[in-house]
Amino acid sequence: MKLRKKLIMSVISCALLLPALPLNTYAVSLDKMVTRELAQKAAASVLVNVVGEGDTKNWNKQTRIGVVEDVYDPSGQLVAYRVNFQGSGGQAEGYSLISAFADEEPVLMWTENKALDEEEAESVALSQIQSQNRSLVAPKIEESKLVWYGGIKLAVEVESNTGDEVAVDDTMRAYSLTDLETEEANLSYPEPAYSEANRAKWKQVESIVLSAVDDVHGYDPEHGVTSENPGSWEPTYKRIDKNYINGVKSLKQWEYSPGEAVGCSPTAGSNIVMWFAEQYPSLNPTGDPRSIALELRKTMNTYQDAGTGLTNYLNIPSGLQQYMREHGVPTAYAKNISLATYAEYGDRIDIGAPVLQSYWGQTHYGNHTVTVVGYKEYVRKLLESNSKYLVVKNNWTSEPGDYYVKWGTWNTQVMTYVYVKGN
Repeated sequence: MKLRKKLIMSVISCALLLPALPLNTYAVSLDKMVTRELAQKAAASVLVNVVGEGDTKNWNKQTRIGVVEDVYDPSGQLVAYRVNFQGSGGQAEGYSLISAFADEEPVLMWTENKALDEEEAESVALSQIQSQNRSLVAPKIEESKLVWYGGIKLAVEVESNTGDEVAVDDTMRAYSLTDLETEEANLSYPEPAYSEANRAKWKQVESIVLSAVDDVHGYDPEHGVTSENPGSWEPTYKRIDKNYINGVKSLKQWEYSPGEAVGCSPTAGSNIVMWFAEQYPSLNPTGDPRSIALELRKTMNTYQDAGTGLTNYLNIPSGLQQYMREHGVPTAYAKNISLATYAEYGDRIDIGAPVLQSYWGQTHYGNHTVTVVGYKEYVRKLLESNSKYLVVKNNWTSEPGDYYVKWGTWNTQVMTYVYVKGN
């Protein structure tokens, strides 16, 4: 089972002790295709222009870029990215459709209206398949992806374990793929011809600088990670805002084969699965979290490079979701939030849900995935900067217990969270 087709862009590299390896990046040639990171910048240009000109009813300076998703044509070719917009409270505030081609206009369309809800569409698709399928086999999602049929027509295409394929558009109308593709003459998106003018526009987009919401105002120790209570070097604060989830497992990496470490992402992911297994015992059929990590290696497509487990960060949520759905929790969902804010981590911790954090270029961990179980913020006077820490469980054998990670001590980061719909 694979939730979505993804263009491989970045991987998390992890070793048992010292994972500070260079970030491996894979992409289609930039002479032809653009990256997800560049698509984010193109979406940012939409916000800058629209908000700056005052041509908006919903967006303001607090509106920010949300999740980036691959968009395919009916033939399965990657043709665009949907970049969602979010308000300061995390609410959906529309999206932009960004071309995946360097020879095409960067921004194909944008809207302040609510984006097509993939989870709702998947639910509609399964209901449609259930009503049409006389088999006793309960339909489950094998693959789901966003497909663009041209113009403003986006749909979620779902393939089930029964072999049925259904597409659901933004009106929540379900189609068989045969019917929908008959309506749409162009099944393959035409590849644009070389355009110097459009490439120049992409060069302008490339100059945009994206940054996280929260800034770093110094940290101690130097690399921003410590097992010591930060209160010893955080003086003159008014209060401490904090929360912590007790009982989260802390599986450590091991060599599943001589010289081959299991990898940080599946190991950290097993902690999340074990947490949900308290409520859903079917998630832990063997009673051994190591067996969960080994299965997550498969669902996350983790592979080995010089003894180190490498995982594409895009495969972390799909791998978790696949594992949980295949082990008795069919309404489990897992999502990534790129450049998640401190508040977004706090919101998940406050509802008692541990999450994963994947870093690139963290000053101690390098490129790595850990399990976040708490937060601690030293709140100061109005014009003074607060100090923020996430409380994490690392999966290196050399680091038992909890560690504090100073907020912002990385080049970039992604949060992966899991929830079960209906709970």
